[in-house]
Amino acid sequence: MPLTDTDREILKPLIEKAAELGYTPAKAEVENSAKIKGRFRCWKDAVKAAGLPAVNDPEQVKKRMVVKAERDRS
Repeated sequence: MPLTDTDREILKPLIEKAAELGYTPAKAEVENSAKIKGRFRCWKDAVKAAGLPAVNDPEQVKKRMVVKAERDRS
């Protein structure tokens, strides 16, 4: 099913956060995640609708760990 303009607007915070972080964010990392999850039923479906790699994709997990390690060193 194609995304509506409303769907795209709901997904905007998820997509913007992914761009900011450099990896697919977990639900807890995104403002208004409840609204996003409410529309797409689960975070996995929202991530897929946004065209992002899965949160648990090995490459995403690696990126998340690298970013968090860099933050911890700061």
